[in-house]
Amino acid sequence: MPKATTQLTTKWLERNGWNVDVVERWVSIPGGMRPGYHRDLYGCIDVVALKVGQMGLLGVQTTSYSHRWDRRSKLLAEDSMRLWVMSGCKLWVVGWRPKGHEDRANPNVYEVTLEDFKK
Repeated sequence: MPKATTQLTTKWLERNGWNVDVVERWVSIPGGMRPGYHRDLYGCIDVVALKVGQMGLLGVQTTSYSHRWDRRSKLLAEDSMRLWVMSGCKLWVVGWRPKGHEDRANPNVYEVTLEDFKK
């Protein structure tokens, strides 16, 4: 089952006209010391989405509001994410506030651009 922030992001994107697919997968380890682990697309992307009128594919790293800058740093450290943006795809970090917060329904969206990789 996808994590809560992935579910929230998927529903939010769909409400806003995006066609969404969760690409974060659970990888089981038979007989391992732990049951398995989550694997993101290119190690970073939880959700991909397409929308009529939007050029390219959207890749999204979902997270809690308090970890959004950590996830941004994670994306910027990955060469595959630079290539993602250079190829014309969009890349967002979507951070969700905790349950009960008055602004829970409105995520914080940060678009990672090529300029971010130059800093």
